[in-house]
Amino acid sequence: MDFIRIAGPAAEGVIMASGPVMSPETQPDSALTKKPGLALNTAYEAKYGANSRSQFAGHSYDAFEVLKRVMPVALKTAQAGHAGIPRGDPPGAADREAKSRRARASTTSPKRTATASTTARASS
Repeated sequence: MDFIRIAGPAAEGVIMASGPVMSPETQPDSALTKKPGLALNTAYEAKYGANSRSQFAGHSYDAFEVLKRVMPVALKTAQAGHAGIPRGDPPGAADREAKSRRARASTTSPKRTATASTTARASS
């Protein structure tokens, strides 16, 4: 929307791809995208101002609508702890965990490492 205002006459002849959320008002009443597009744009423009609609807000809205429909089904059929991913640690996980443990130990207890001189004093 802002592109045409900013570009002015230079926008003449430009072809842009956009989804139906950018102009649901121009869609026929039978279009399945009209009602949700109008609802999104009404709420979005109420919060962010007139003509602030965004194609990306439409994508986010669509993704959330999909999640609202599939999550109840997934929660009924899913098995705890299983997402279709093979069990076991990903490659390198053990190395990363060991490195992380060493880093935590060196920052939380700097005096844990005994040197030869401290060991000799402790045993005398």
